[in-house]
Formats: sequence, C-alpha cells, structure tokens
Amino acid sequence: MAYLASASWQPYTLPLRSPLRTAHHLWQQRCGAVILVRDTDGVVGYGESAPFGGTESWDGMAAQLAMVLPQWVGRPLPTLEELATWLEPCDSTPASRHGLEQALLNLLAQRAGVPLAMLLAAPEDTPSSLVPVNRLVGSGNVQETLGQVQRGFDEGDRCFKLKVGQDFATDWQRVQRVRSWLGNRGELRLDANGSWSLEAAIAHCATLSPWGIEYIEQPVATAADMAELRQRAVVPVAADELVASPAVLWELLDRGVADVYVLKPMQLGGLLRAKAAARAILREGLAVVVTTALDGAIARHGAMHLAATLPKTYAHGLGTGSLLAEDLAYDCPAVHRGYVEVYPTRQN
Repeated sequence: MAYLASASWQPYTLPLRSPLRTAHHLWQQRCGAVILVRDTDGVVGYGESAPFGGTESWDGMAAQLAMVLPQWVGRPLPTLEELATWLEPCDSTPASRHGLEQALLNLLAQRAGVPLAMLLAAPEDTPSSLVPVNRLVGSGNVQETLGQVQRGFDEGDRCFKLKVGQDFATDWQRVQRVRSWLGNRGELRLDANGSWSLEAAIAHCATLSPWGIEYIEQPVATAADMAELRQRAVVPVAADELVASPAVLWELLDRGVADVYVLKPMQLGGLLRAKAAARAILREGLAVVVTTALDGAIARHGAMHLAATLPKTYAHGLGTGSLLAEDLAYDCPAVHRGYVEVYPTRQN
C-alpha cells in the first residue's frame, strides 16, 4: 500500500500580457499556488489553487493549504470515493479545494496509468483526445476585429468569441463584418460580461439574431434578468459570471436562466464538482462550456481533461493561456488549429 510521503505548496504570480477587465475587476496579474504531493513510490501529483472573485482571499487560501497539507502526510492514498473526506476542510474555499483535489487526482491517474480524463469520466462517457476551443476576440473597431478573426481562421480556428458591450452600434457592425466574411465556415458567439440592461438585451438579441449567433454569454448581470431574457430573446443565452459556486448553480438551474452554462472548475471547487455540475446540466437538455479563471497551465490542463469527458456540442474556452505573459512550467497542451490534444492517442 502506498502512502503520501510529502505535500507542499509554492506561491506564484503570473503577469498578463495586457490588463483585462471583467465584470467586477481589472486584472493585471494572476496570483495563486502550485501544490505538489508525492507518494512513497515517488509518483508526484500537481495541483493549482488561484482564488478568483470574492469567495476566497489569497491569504485565506495560503492559510488553508498550510493547515491541510501537513495533515495528509503519512496517510494511505485515498480512493476516488474517499477524496471528499480528505477535502472536507476546504468545502467553503473553492480555489484551495480545487488545487488539493487536482494534485491528488493527478497522482491517482498516474498510478492507474490513465489520462486524467479517464479518471474523471463516468462509465457512459467516451473521452475524446481532441477538444474544440474558441478563439477570444477582444473589443476593438471593426477592422481590428475582422483582422483578428481572419488571422485566427488562417491558423485553424473555427469558433470565435467577440467581446461586446461598450458601444452597440460598433458591435453590430463588427458582427456583420465578421459574419459576412466568415459565412457558414465557423461559429460566432458574443460575450457582454453583464453590461446590458434587460430591455437593451432584448432589443440587441433581436437585432443580432439574423447574423447566426451561437449564443450570447452573460448579456445581463442578474439571475432575474437572465431568466426573463431567456423567455423573450431569440438568441440562446449563456450564464458565466453568475455561476459562482455549486449552490448558486443549482439555483440558476431551478430558475431556468440559461441555455448554456459556462463552468470554471476553480470557482466550483474542483474537477469532480465541475463534472457533477456538467452532468446535471446535460440531463436537463442544456449545454456546457468549460473555461478557466485566467488560470495557469496546471489548472488549464485539468479543465481540458474535464472538457474531454463531455459531449462535443460547443467549443470550450480553454485558450486563456494566451492572455498570460508568463506561465507555470508545466506540460499543458497548446491550442492548435482550433483544438487542444488533451492526451496523445496510440499510433497503430
């Protein structure tokens, strides 16, 4: 029987290539921790914890890791079913829980000799080695937007997410030009980061609907407005910033606020919680997109393996590594021609 021989963590700071404004924050760098666990056979598992938003502070995460990790050393390695008990002290601190769980999952997957996706998969799942990824196109003028889409298309991208919400007249022109050039050769989705009012969103969706919009991500800020918009809009809507925790997600599902749910494992408290959430969403006949909260390479690697277990319905938001000026030294698949190869397949 193998035991956990050592467990440690190391803080990191990763600068962004340029400041990024989300609905509630201006991000210039990403701060978190790398977690390393080693068993008595010398197998090492890596995890990543990086608080995002108001649920958990960096200091709170550091205190949690410093408390939990020493208690693990010397214990027999857990089974998948026992992970929840090991992680119970972190149930209210999602980023800490994510990193600790991921480190153990990576260790268990290596010991089993399988990709992480195989460990996360339900019996009915058929994990895919190739996961489609959207290309993020930031706000800008019409020509800049079209140029970014054309470059992405030349590089193999076939799904593009345009940031909108600053000036609808310009956004409409951007959408028209991109769709006119793209035709039916690719998908186009929008992200308003909750910047529209309900009435504006209803009007904007009607105006945009002829232009083949796959969905609009977080068009309005509140759950009540999202539920109302979904009933009245002619374009599918996706919940992103609202999906702040598993408890909130169940409330959103009960209220029927979205057609698509964007899941960030770091905010949901780990890959297994995110997988359970995805299965619940899919059972309702709705769709799931996996993305990250500007995470480093270790957390992105886990999110990619989670996405590999899901049906091929929508491209996932897993190209966020391009937003970082520096990254963690970890072997994370890069986006290539609109896909990430999550794990290599055997060559016959």
